[in-house]
Amino acid sequence: LKLNEIRFIEETLHTKPLLLLDDVFSELDTKNKKLVLDMMGKYQTILTTTEQELIELTSQTKSVIRI
Repeated sequence: LKLNEIRFIEETLHTKPLLLLDDVFSELDTKNKKLVLDMMGKYQTILTTTEQELIELTSQTKSVIRI
């Protein structure tokens, strides 16, 4: 759903949106987590999660703020 929303915004407004993901990984298996991480590498993304191991699943440039 988010991917289609992003595509719509890009086509309509001709700009890449800021992607906000709040704890989307809690119900996904490792394969699907990797798919989401790969997709979000194309966009400026703010992600919240309680799963620290997700940092290692992506090879994208990242900045991590731990609270």
